[in-house]
Amino acid sequence: MQKISNNISLRLLLIGFFFTPFTSLRIGPIGPGEMLILLSLFFALLGSKGLILIDKRIQVITNFWCLFIFIALSGFFYNHLFLGSASGHFSSAIFDLSSYLFVLLSVLITGHLMRFNEIDESKFFYNLFKSWAVAYSILYIISFFTPTIFGLPLATNEGKNFSPLVDNIHQASSLTCAMVFVMIYMGTLVEDNKRKFFYIISAILFAPMAVTSGSSKALFGIIFGAIIGVTTYLFFKQSGKYKVLINFISSLVLISFLLGVFAVYFNIITSAGIELFQDADPRNSRQTLYWSSIQHGLESFLIGYGPGSHTPFRQDFWDAHNTILTVFLQSGILGVLVLIYFGLRLFGKLSNHYAIVGAFGAVSIYVLGGDVLRRLPIWILLLGLVYFSSAINSKQKLKKIHK
Repeated sequence: MQKISNNISLRLLLIGFFFTPFTSLRIGPIGPGEMLILLSLFFALLGSKGLILIDKRIQVITNFWCLFIFIALSGFFYNHLFLGSASGHFSSAIFDLSSYLFVLLSVLITGHLMRFNEIDESKFFYNLFKSWAVAYSILYIISFFTPTIFGLPLATNEGKNFSPLVDNIHQASSLTCAMVFVMIYMGTLVEDNKRKFFYIISAILFAPMAVTSGSSKALFGIIFGAIIGVTTYLFFKQSGKYKVLINFISSLVLISFLLGVFAVYFNIITSAGIELFQDADPRNSRQTLYWSSIQHGLESFLIGYGPGSHTPFRQDFWDAHNTILTVFLQSGILGVLVLIYFGLRLFGKLSNHYAIVGAFGAVSIYVLGGDVLRRLPIWILLLGLVYFSSAINSKQKLKKIHK
């Protein structure tokens, strides 16, 4: 009975994760993906007698969410008990907190099932990402013939912008730009020419999917991911003797080179940066939001105001539309430090394969230019990257043992 419950839970989780990017299928905040994940939790608890096992391989993600939620809740109580509810609305706080707890819950369920079932965790994410590749490719091809399917969107702006079953183009483009590199990684692992061809074609298709979404962040994500992926492949040693020393020297040389390029092309780079943060923002609303977020955040700079929308704009409180500023407003400078530490730790874990680094780079552009905190598919992607990286480390350890 125990084994059956956990097998059911694992399959439900896989199907649930598959549906999470397609937000147009939701009724309110809940869709088939969220329902299946909750059902997966039920069977997981049934199979483990109510206990949740913690997987140390993804502890970097678990720790971030636990710390961030704790600090944000401290900011919430400070805001409402000592500042007299000076910022935000209770309804938006509940919505954000529920979203964050659901992401944490999804992370914990994943880790629990990977440990409890002692399965090849990479296979779980191979199947998920391969399924996404097939689904997105089919929807992309259909979008050339019709902008909707069963009344749900496939493309917006008169069919110009690819938006497969999403309410907001960024819900798709933030994922598709990173999936370019995930497909490249998966293609490097297979020897069968047919499967390798599938992953190459999928990587090629994901690029125009991201670009035709109309999001400049997606384009920047692919470019930046490609740059740091190629840099990792060419200049950084990913295993073997003297890895730390060689990578340290490579980092110094690379940083010096980048600083030189930045000094020479300062105007061009800053213009590109402005374009990134003002993505499709001709009225400078985004710039106004960012400046208002910084000013308001400084009034409770240590622990912020708690979950919810806190940017003063047009006589109300709005989302900051930027991950770093959202963290700053909700959990103060302490939360920002936790986010920076998390980012560095995560980069360290993922730096053992150039394609995984590329995927991380693509996501990081959305961290800088958009808000990914509530975006569950991004966290599912990051979970997959961490497990892929962990599998690489395990293989390298086995090689050392058998030498």
